[in-house]
Amino acid sequence: MRSLLELSAEWYLAIAEWATSTPHWVHALALFGTQALLAVFALLTLVAWWRADRRLAVLVAPLLAGGAAWVAAGLVKDVFQQAGPAVPGDDDPGRHGRELRRR
Repeated sequence: MRSLLELSAEWYLAIAEWATSTPHWVHALALFGTQALLAVFALLTLVAWWRADRRLAVLVAPLLAGGAAWVAAGLVKDVFQQAGPAVPGDDDPGRHGRELRRR
């Protein structure tokens, strides 16, 4: 039975292969969509702030929570590092995918 790591690597390679085969306009549309979603979230944050109670603790708490989550995510990523299927600096980056497909 295949391990979850092997299955995850296969999915990653399949998605990466599909993404590189898509036309340029799909990449541009995806980039625009992610930027537009950020703008929508920023707008929703401003609306929520405008409607919220104007006390300092109410305004600062979400900002501190967001900053703390960002720092915690960075620390977790530093502790739990996992090499992806394509290792930078590898002489043959496609080797990892071929090894998985052979199994």
